[in-house]
Amino acid sequence: MAVTGLGGEIIAFTYPALIKIGDNDTLPTVQGGDRNPPSVFKNDNKSSSPNALALLTDGLGLTSSLSIGRQEAGAQITGPTIITAADRSGHTSGKLLDVKGGGVYIEDQLTVQNGNTPITPGGTDVNKICGTTCLNTITVANNSTFQSNLSVIGTSTFDGQTTHCGGICVNGNTSITGNLTVDGTINATCDITAFFTSDKRLKNNIIKIDDSNNVINSLNGYTYDWDEKSGKTGEGVGVIAQEVKELIPSAVRENKDGYLSVDYIKLIPYLIEEVKSLNNRIKTLEGK
Repeated sequence: MAVTGLGGEIIAFTYPALIKIGDNDTLPTVQGGDRNPPSVFKNDNKSSSPNALALLTDGLGLTSSLSIGRQEAGAQITGPTIITAADRSGHTSGKLLDVKGGGVYIEDQLTVQNGNTPITPGGTDVNKICGTTCLNTITVANNSTFQSNLSVIGTSTFDGQTTHCGGICVNGNTSITGNLTVDGTINATCDITAFFTSDKRLKNNIIKIDDSNNVINSLNGYTYDWDEKSGKTGEGVGVIAQEVKELIPSAVRENKDGYLSVDYIKLIPYLIEEVKSLNNRIKTLEGK
């Protein structure tokens, strides 16, 4: 007599792995049939079949926190979830949780923090969030790199050095303790309040400016219209970077696109010295 089913076979040789659902029936492909919510429900993130998730139970019928479906249907974990590795040195850095082939949506707070032991033995790990990220609040307790857009609706706190290579939209208060590097343009519709480090204790070779008259007389102020390549519209007022570079090279920087930018803060000391020089000339003339 021929053996059918699992008769005469070791179950481990027949299936690589098995799971048990509440009624020992097969996993459904769609919500409905003999099993309805809450035991079987639709995965709202999957439109086509299979998209049904079945709540797993134990041998006594007690429900677990895990609901799974057939391959491609997905899974759901209900409740706080902890992913940990007892020996972090045995794992590829940044690969303890790897999400491929889709985006990540976080409805509430995201906290990214490295532990006291680096993932890379002997190294310093950096938190990286790549892609378009939308969060209500974000707390990052170490260095962070955002390689695309970041949208934060609530409060943001960065306690390390932050490098941003894409657009950033923050609709709440943001506190950054450390350096912020933005490889792009920062546009603000409200005031920008900033303090420029100028402590004498941080400077060497301090020399008083004595050629302010030559610099100021050689610079020109202009009004102009921005062209399409600038990414700006309307009329502008300012100086020409090429002219400034000939007089104060340190006040001009070449951007990665090859265009020149001017650090207007570095023009202020020359203006201060020139105003003082003019005041002295006026006093001399008035004394005659």
